[in-house]
Amino acid sequence: MRIQIAMAACCCVLVTSPTLADMGDDRLTVSLAIEQGNIPLAINLLTDMASQGDADAQTTIGLLHYYGEGVQQDYEEAARWYAKAADQGYALAEYNLGLLFYTGRGVPQDYETAAKWYRRSAESGDPDAQYNLGVLYERGRGVNQDYHQAAAWYTQAALQGQARAQSNLGSLYQDGNGVRQDYRNSARWYRKAAERGYARAQFNLGMLYVEGQGVQQDLVEAYMWLESAAEQGEEDAGPALDVVVARMSETENLAAKRRARAVHTGFSIAAEPESE
Repeated sequence: MRIQIAMAACCCVLVTSPTLADMGDDRLTVSLAIEQGNIPLAINLLTDMASQGDADAQTTIGLLHYYGEGVQQDYEEAARWYAKAADQGYALAEYNLGLLFYTGRGVPQDYETAAKWYRRSAESGDPDAQYNLGVLYERGRGVNQDYHQAAAWYTQAALQGQARAQSNLGSLYQDGNGVRQDYRNSARWYRKAAERGYARAQFNLGMLYVEGQGVQQDLVEAYMWLESAAEQGEEDAGPALDVVVARMSETENLAAKRRARAVHTGFSIAAEPESE
């Protein structure tokens, strides 16, 4: 299912991509094959396009090999196709190749090379690559640890709505790493990620409400965010909820539960890119 979604997304690119202007009816045939579920035909056509040097098709073939959908799963083959597209400056392929080097799938694990490819994709504006490059700078993997650089890359990704980057940026502001400590900014970025459904940010925002850091102390609000995080399996949220409930009056407890039920279904769960 994941790769069918990926192929469908790529199909939209194939139909409009100027790099395929000379491909004739092949791109439309690929679109039709995907819509009809004829994956073997789509793969054959995409392979032909990829062999002719089209970066969109090369990246899609790499995805097929990575997930083992329609072809045998083969990380080395995925890396080979990603590399062809990445060498043409195709941002998604650069990101995917960086991920392979980070995880050591199909290529020797190499954080420095992962950082190189993440950087190229990040400089092209890919928010997931910007986030992952920020992670490398925060942890000092493949690059010298640099919280300022981490904050800079997280900010670029966060401004594009990358929830994990928003959450990590909130943590940097909370701890004063790479930026001046600022609980209000911490709460602001946690909230953006929390409203996108990212459980860790919901937990962190809830704890700010418990302590009254960057926001007015509000146990009802704290309960709402912690409960939402706990519903998604955030391990730290359960014990924190117990502490909050013990401090609440019966009236606050009832109000918190009503509010949690009212807002929980409104959260969209943030998609998480593969990374560390």
